[in-house]
Amino acid sequence: MTPIHFPAGVTNLASKAAQTTNWRDCNLIRWENGVTLRPVGGWEKLNIPPFTSRLRKMHRWSANNGIIYTAYLCEEKCYVEIDGVITDISPADGFAGVVGDSGGYGDHLYSALKYGTPRPGESRLKLYTPTYSLDNWGEDLRAMTSADGRLLGWSPSAVPGTKLTAVANAPIGNRSFIITPERHIMLFGSNSFDRFAWCDEEDDTNWAFADILSRAGYYEVQPKSPIIAHQLSEFGIIMFTPAMSYHIQHVGLPYIYSYRPIGKIPVPLSPASICDTPDGVIWPSVEGWWMFNGTSPSIVECDVWDFISEHIDIPSARFDAACVHYSAKGEVWWFWPDNTEIGHNTRYTMYDYRSKAWANGLLNRICGYSYANDRYPILSDGVNVWKHEIGFSYPDAIELPWIESFNLAPNGGESWITLNKILPEVIGDVEAFKVSVFKTNSRSGNAAEIRSPLRSVQMNGSGRGWVDIRETARDMRLRLDMVKEAEWGTVGPILFDVKVRGQK
Repeated sequence: MTPIHFPAGVTNLASKAAQTTNWRDCNLIRWENGVTLRPVGGWEKLNIPPFTSRLRKMHRWSANNGIIYTAYLCEEKCYVEIDGVITDISPADGFAGVVGDSGGYGDHLYSALKYGTPRPGESRLKLYTPTYSLDNWGEDLRAMTSADGRLLGWSPSAVPGTKLTAVANAPIGNRSFIITPERHIMLFGSNSFDRFAWCDEEDDTNWAFADILSRAGYYEVQPKSPIIAHQLSEFGIIMFTPAMSYHIQHVGLPYIYSYRPIGKIPVPLSPASICDTPDGVIWPSVEGWWMFNGTSPSIVECDVWDFISEHIDIPSARFDAACVHYSAKGEVWWFWPDNTEIGHNTRYTMYDYRSKAWANGLLNRICGYSYANDRYPILSDGVNVWKHEIGFSYPDAIELPWIESFNLAPNGGESWITLNKILPEVIGDVEAFKVSVFKTNSRSGNAAEIRSPLRSVQMNGSGRGWVDIRETARDMRLRLDMVKEAEWGTVGPILFDVKVRGQK
């Protein structure tokens, strides 16, 4: 028998018949420790009523009394979960809505949509899209939407029924904020699209930039350009503008913070398409994935970038694409819209930075969070909230887990082959997945592939499992499909009983 060791991860190439032992495509599949192929964990819907506007950001924190709170920031509302009860804490005067037009000539791909109809998206005069910020200042919550621009605060110790209110003396007309480890709130696009400013240490009501006793301060970015995205990390803050990207660091008195340019590099596709990992800050751009490790930016080789660039809808991605860091798994999940499903995310790309493995799949999510000591990420599709990595049920999945290989022919398709038997090394429930092959005899004219029937793994008395399958073709690819809500996986090489036939 011929052993084929499929390395962890997916590699996309235009030719399905390419001579390689990599996996070609998959859905809801991961590799644990870079070795064991498994379906990702399932999920269950949390008992949270659907939000009246689209959910964009979630944040969980602990108050001084140890009670855990979760905040949900929507496009037009903000809620907090207290002991399982959802409370509307939106400001009394509401959030200012996103201002934009319905688009116009040149806003979309040539020939996309009907002539004379409005194109989706914001005004093309804007260089950046809306963003949403949540964090806790001590036990108090801070929230902001770029459309509203105010730094808003709410305290768990306040009188029940208290709403978000503007933080006293804080600048208005901001784009976003972060809370630094040095106990400053840093505002981006503060009163001016090219300014970032910070409050006095441990006092977010003190923004006295001219007071020599205050540690509040600001910089106006040079060259002058709007701030569109940023990310806090262990080595400081990385900030992006269309003209230049910068590294912001705390330097203490008298300047408090300094910033330096790190290059004219591609910026994140959307404000939410960036996250911090132990290896550095990582983000997808219009020209591939990038990482900044505190010293210099670098390109991250992406084995599935050809697939992404072929299927992504860039205009929609600028509004909706978002990254979530699965801390416990060592994975970055990036959710993005397909160009056939304009208006919401339907796909994801997963990067396992421990084993450097990539994978694609289908899943509608727009925001989420996870923590290093929590096995269960919380994600949302904008309407409902889901707890992930629970069992193996996939309630709103577009497709169940599956994975496909490239051509199995040992001589690259020069001769026909007959496949008689497959011996996978299976862990878990052998009845949870079935095996099939795609086969074709012609390499011209985009010949359609024929799929064999699904076949089960058979077990003998000694516990060895095999798949009886007799198929003959010039090109043949393997596929594994999950068919039962149970744990399963494969490890090590898969053995194939393959016989090479004639060349015609």
